[in-house]
Amino acid sequence: MSERSKLISKLLTDRKARSAYIKAKLGVLVPSQIRALRLRSGMLRQTDLAKSAAMQQSRISTLETPGANVTIETLANLAAVFKVGLVVKFVPFSEMLQWENSFSQDSFNVLPLNEDRNFLSPPVQPAACANTASLYAVTAPAPIGAGSMRIPEQHKESIAQRYSTSTDQRDLQLTH
Repeated sequence: MSERSKLISKLLTDRKARSAYIKAKLGVLVPSQIRALRLRSGMLRQTDLAKSAAMQQSRISTLETPGANVTIETLANLAAVFKVGLVVKFVPFSEMLQWENSFSQDSFNVLPLNEDRNFLSPPVQPAACANTASLYAVTAPAPIGAGSMRIPEQHKESIAQRYSTSTDQRDLQLTH
């Protein structure tokens, strides 16, 4: 039996093995992303990031070290410092493996908020909605694997009223 077959067999039958496998992958990829974001954002020293994130430099060093235990709260704080979004999602093992195999710290590049044109000024088209003439549908591309958000008919009018006078109309993707 090959090593890969043994691993798959273990992952299929042992919850603790699956948990350890997932933690191992995240323990390498997340610290690598943090380091890449720090360097790409012009913070050449860990102390620069520590100051911006209101953390100690030693904590940044730990977060950039493989095997680091990182909370969602810490990741959200770092994302805010780097002015990027954060996606945490459950995926098939094949997608996780593909992510690991294709990840490169050198080519990892995330647009910061001030450069993200699809977020700042998404293409907006009037939606054909009988009840509200000022309702807009956003045509910005959805993330890979994401579907359109369906809003039940009974909620569309209240949402339209809430956003009809707001500059945040593009924050929702309304579809019929």
